[in-house]
Amino acid sequence: MFGISLLVALLAVVLTWGTPVVWVSSVFAIIALWAFGVSANFRHERHNIPNTVALASMVAFLASVVLAIVGMVL
Repeated sequence: MFGISLLVALLAVVLTWGTPVVWVSSVFAIIALWAFGVSANFRHERHNIPNTVALASMVAFLASVVLAIVGMVL
């Protein structure tokens, strides 16, 4: 899930490139990258990932999906 969130966030940055929305999608891409990095530390113990990291990844994923749609429309 963390890798998919990162890929969708990077896709949102690419789709919103050249618009003012790119800054918002960049922030969510950084959040997704942070969550991916933290989750990589728990590679063998996935059940010990902090809830805040999982929540940040989910929020970044949902926001990136919305921003990717906005990027396709703009």
